[in-house]
Amino acid sequence: METFAAVRFVLVFTLFLNMLVTVAKIGVGYVTGSLSILADGFDSLFDGVTNIIGLIAIYLARRPADEDHPYGHRRYETLMTLAVSALLFVTCYGILQSAYHRLRNPAMPDVNVWSFASLFLSIAIHLFTARYETRRGRELKSEFLLADASHTSADILVTIGVIVGLVVVRAGYAWIDTLMAVVISLIIAKIGIDIIRSSARVLTDAAAIATDEVAAIVQG
Repeated sequence: METFAAVRFVLVFTLFLNMLVTVAKIGVGYVTGSLSILADGFDSLFDGVTNIIGLIAIYLARRPADEDHPYGHRRYETLMTLAVSALLFVTCYGILQSAYHRLRNPAMPDVNVWSFASLFLSIAIHLFTARYETRRGRELKSEFLLADASHTSADILVTIGVIVGLVVVRAGYAWIDTLMAVVISLIIAKIGIDIIRSSARVLTDAAAIATDEVAAIVQG
């Protein structure tokens, strides 16, 4: 029960931070007409959705063992972790789609101080959130918190890419913005694949430690 309450607090706290970042970026995106900032804002919105999924996951996982689940419901958290990876792929698809539309319909946003302020604020908050969730995820042994931290780390890369893109746009080389978007989408896809591999090992009861490592420990 204490672990459940601790994980719930982390998710509610990070949900508040994600909504703060979302409002800032979507607001600035609409005002300046920047599609990249607006897309980044909706990407942050996915983080909030992920936090809500996490709250549902830990609620299901904390239920005690019963006749149908003699080992408890812990793996519901692992199943929900796969939902995080699905959101990563959705984000990847969205970025690639935006890159395609940018190539077909070039647009020059109003890049100003508020554009960069919202993005640097996003990086600061997401950096804190990723480190906080990683630390608490390891302490509480929560797969979901660790997966969500990976998702948040991916968002930092996305935001950095948007910043670089806006700088390049002002310099007159808009095509590099599209190239950065494609590179970032591939990084995000890699994180999603890593999460799936990790979750699959849990769901398939893969050995936590290799047999040769166990033998070396015993011999030592």
